Amino acid sequence: MNYCESCRLAAEGEVCPVCGGDLLRPVHGKDYCFLAEKEEMWAKMLQELLRNNHIPAALLPTLGAVVSLKSGQMERYQIFVPYASLEQAKALLQMAFGEERRSETRSAP
Repeated sequence: MNYCESCRLAAEGEVCPVCGGDLLRPVHGKDYCFLAEKEEMWAKMLQELLRNNHIPAALLPTLGAVVSLKSGQMERYQIFVPYASLEQAKALLQMAFGEERRSETRSAP
């Protein structure tokens, strides 16, 4: 398994499926990897579920507060977990939301 530092994505192969970058390196257990993208309420619920299962999770806003307020769009967050916990996090995501990774298409950062 390889890791794209730009997308924070664990991927098979030599090319990142999101950005097309080919500067991947072997993934390490502590590398934070993309899990899902959710609206704020669901992202925070997922973060709490992960925390309750001893999985640290980082949330990164996709729009930012100013853009979100000006546009009237709900803030969305990308959720990242350590690679060592990625499979367990995927199982919790499936259990909570009925999806393997996410329903939204992720664009490159």
